[in-house]
Amino acid sequence: MEHAGTQFGQGYLTADVATSILRQFVLSTMLANEAGVFQNDPNFGNLLVKETKEDQLVFKMNRQKMKVKSHGVLLTIIYFSQATNVLDPTSPPHEDVASLAQDLKELATSVADRDMVQTFGACATATSMQDIYPNSDLFKD
Repeated sequence: MEHAGTQFGQGYLTADVATSILRQFVLSTMLANEAGVFQNDPNFGNLLVKETKEDQLVFKMNRQKMKVKSHGVLLTIIYFSQATNVLDPTSPPHEDVASLAQDLKELATSVADRDMVQTFGACATATSMQDIYPNSDLFKD
């Protein structure tokens, strides 16, 4: 089996890498939710990254292809033993994205990219997934 990746931490993230990770997380979460699977425990320990040579990653959302610049990083979400086919109303998907956005923003603040900080801040205060995809600056290039 191919190595799924490693955990990431402080000092690893640039603004571009953090943005790619958050985009990949949002789209992966939406695709899983669309299939009726809810991870229910997204945290840094359940997110792995590995290098990729692919310049862009392609996600199929609502019969449309969504391309995300990889910035050399591929995200893998693990630990689906806690996954269910029922959405936990105490932790809706946009709150998972909000939590990850806040954590990534703190890890990447050493680069002090104002646009990234503003975009991630907006994701962290989103009240629904529609506020994040497709309507946030996170998905505007």
